[in-house]
Amino acid sequence: MFFTVSPEDARQLARHTLPELGEEDLARLGAYEAACRPIVGGVATPAFTLRTDAPAPILGMAEQIRAEATGRKPSPALPSAKVLRQWLAEERARAAETEWGEAA
Repeated sequence: MFFTVSPEDARQLARHTLPELGEEDLARLGAYEAACRPIVGGVATPAFTLRTDAPAPILGMAEQIRAEATGRKPSPALPSAKVLRQWLAEERARAAETEWGEAA
């Protein structure tokens, strides 16, 4: 099964869908369209195109996420950004000392 492919890829893939579908057919598939050449019982059947359904929109998730996040504070178990920056600076300094041959 192929969804829209580049013209270069279509040249290579058309051998799998000929004679029913050629290079242009593969390169010009629209949104939610696909080309298919199923193998049934070990035998290749004629290629065809099909349309798929667009995915259903996910409604309400943004509002739900905002509602759950409102009023929350960072977990006390997690270090603050300031602590992380300080730790990173110390690690970089330690790495620089080691890189220059000084004792860590």
